[in-house]
Amino acid sequence: MKKSVLSACCCLLLGSGIQAQQLFRFTQYRAYTQIINPAAFDAQYLLLGDEWSIGLSHRRQWVNLPEGAPTHYLLSAHVLSRPRANQRLRYSMGGQAFQSETGPIRQSGIRWNGALRLKLGESLAAGGLSIGCNAGVNHTSIQFRQIRAFHAADPTLFVDQPQWANFDFDVGVFFHRQIDNFRLLGARQGEDDGDVFYLGVSIPQVIENVTEFRQEEGGFTMERVPHLYFQAAYLARINDFSFLEFASWFRYVNGAPLSQDFNLRYNYSWSDQRLALWLRTGIKTSSPRTFYYETGIRFFVAENTINLGWGGEFHSSDLRKEGGTFELNLSISGNR
Repeated sequence: MKKSVLSACCCLLLGSGIQAQQLFRFTQYRAYTQIINPAAFDAQYLLLGDEWSIGLSHRRQWVNLPEGAPTHYLLSAHVLSRPRANQRLRYSMGGQAFQSETGPIRQSGIRWNGALRLKLGESLAAGGLSIGCNAGVNHTSIQFRQIRAFHAADPTLFVDQPQWANFDFDVGVFFHRQIDNFRLLGARQGEDDGDVFYLGVSIPQVIENVTEFRQEEGGFTMERVPHLYFQAAYLARINDFSFLEFASWFRYVNGAPLSQDFNLRYNYSWSDQRLALWLRTGIKTSSPRTFYYETGIRFFVAENTINLGWGGEFHSSDLRKEGGTFELNLSISGNR
C-alpha cells in the first residue's frame, strides 16, 4: 500500500507539468566534497595530507517504507598529482559513479572530475586556490509498470517506459588557508600546523536541460536546472590529530527558498594516534527542518587511513512517521 502511495505521489509530480529536478545529497558529504564543489579538498587532505582517496556510500531515506523508499549508492575516487620542486601549480583528477532509485524513477550516472590547484604558501596544504569541473552523463528511466493502482478498475497512466540520457556539467572555486602558528582552542603558539579555514562556491548542473514525454494517456516534463552552492568552514585543531570543525552549506535554486545547513564535528584521537573517533551533528533550517547526526571511526593501517562512518537524519515534517534516513560510508585514503 505504501508503495502505491509513493508511486502515486511521483506520478502527480510528473503530471503537474514541470519538475525542477533536485540533486540528491549525502549526510556524510564531507567524505565526497567533489560532488558539492568539483574544486574542493576534503578534510583528509587539509588535516592529514592524504593525496588520494576511494570511497563507497549507501543511503536509504524513509526507512519505514517497505518498498519504493529513496535509495542511493555512490562510488568515488580522487588523486592529487605529485609535488615537484618550485612548482606552484598542481592538478587533481577523479570521478564518481552513482545510482539512485525513488519509487518508479531510476537515475544513474558517471562523472569525471578535474581541478587545477595554485599553491599560495610554502606548500599546497598551507594554502591554495583551486578551480575545477565535473563532466558526465546521467541516465533516467521511469518504470510505470511498477505502479500499482489503488483499484483494479483504474486505468493505466502510461503504457511506455520512458528513458533518456543527458550531459551534466558542474563548475566550482575553492580557497583554503592554514593559519600559521595559531590554534583557536588553547592558542598554542609555535606549532607547525595551525587552524584551517576554507570557502567554496560552485554551480552544479550548469547546463539547463528539459525533457518532455507525451503520449495519448498524457505527458510530463522533467527539468534539470542550475543550482548555486556556498560552503564555509573553520577547522580548529586541538592537537595534531584532534579538531573541531564549524561548517555551513547554503543551497539556492531559482524559484525555491534558500536552504541552509549548519553543523559541528568533533574528532578525537587517542594518544598513540592510530585510532580516532568523530561525532557530528547539524541542522537544516529551511523547511522541512532536518536534524542529522554522524559518527564513525578512523584508523591507520600501513600508512593508509581507513574511515568507517554511519549517519542519519530526522525530519520535523509529517515525513517523520515514515522513519528517518540511514547512511553508511567506507573510505580509504593515503599518500603515494
